[in-house]
Amino acid sequence: MAFFTDVFSDVTKEGKKIPKEQYLKNGKYPIIDQGQNEIAGYTNEKEGIYTDVPAIIFGDHTRIIKFVTTPFFLGADGVKLLKIKDSANYAKYLYYALSFVKIPDTGYNRHFKWLKESEFLLPSPEKQQKIAEILDKVNDVIRLCKQMIEKLDLLIKSRFIEMFGDPVRNNKKWDVSPIAEVAPIVPCKMKAEGKVWLLNLDMIESGTGKIIQYLYVDIKNVGQSTCMFDEGNVLYSKLRPYLNKVVVPDKKGYCTSELLTLRPKKQLNKVFFANLLRSNAFTAYISEKVAGSKMPRVSMNDFKEFNCILPPIELQNQFVDFTQSIDKLQSSVRKVLEKAEILKKSLMQEYFSM
Repeated sequence: MAFFTDVFSDVTKEGKKIPKEQYLKNGKYPIIDQGQNEIAGYTNEKEGIYTDVPAIIFGDHTRIIKFVTTPFFLGADGVKLLKIKDSANYAKYLYYALSFVKIPDTGYNRHFKWLKESEFLLPSPEKQQKIAEILDKVNDVIRLCKQMIEKLDLLIKSRFIEMFGDPVRNNKKWDVSPIAEVAPIVPCKMKAEGKVWLLNLDMIESGTGKIIQYLYVDIKNVGQSTCMFDEGNVLYSKLRPYLNKVVVPDKKGYCTSELLTLRPKKQLNKVFFANLLRSNAFTAYISEKVAGSKMPRVSMNDFKEFNCILPPIELQNQFVDFTQSIDKLQSSVRKVLEKAEILKKSLMQEYFSM
């Protein structure tokens, strides 16, 4: 067993921090911060780059731990740069060991004090390497599954553009009609007893509209500002439209007021319509039609008056058939992903529990 302070040194001062406003989309050197993305941005600066890699990064606010193998710069506030004191220890094993440490979530506060108090198993360097290699293989499966799911999502978007063109410019000259006429907003109503499915924005995956969490509550605890929806509806988030949260529900439920409940008419296939709302062109268009800076909301007039393209319903249905075939592929990949994540969790428990 080893204590954190026996194994790591805090060398954050040895890394040069780049202000967020100076991040580049492309550049020579990566900037590593405490966010979800592996790389936050790039810089073309060279002076001050940290070269003692591999290195481990800890997000003081986010509790995210990263393993960095190439020279880099640090992001702005909240990044801790950790150096392994004894080079005999296997760096990747220590990264996994830190990833297993249970650090309480205290919100946007600093968490490094809990990491410094941690302790973990420290087997021989040979065993450390073997454990890290096993976990790397499982991580490779997880990474490849996620990449495949993302590529399949992109394939659907590409197919939409190929078949229907740009839905904002309507470069294929389809018939059009305002959203308010072909997919009117459904008035809120309450018709249920007992437990109901309650959906809010945090339970929706950005960009795909997939439900990542189901919550069931007693109807008595559902507020008056919620709206009932069913299988015929499309749900659209009017808050922060750039997050692109559009849902085609497969059963009845209730949603919070930040989701618009739309009912497409016969000339509009609901899955086609949802993909139109998810398209990059529409997302960019409607994101400019917002009010409020901290909590930007879609301008309802601009949304309802948007001229929705209306290709022949047979063509819409062909596109939906294509999306369903992709959904089946994604479902198979997600099952592999789920098994790999369960395996990783089990192995981490086996290797690092004391």
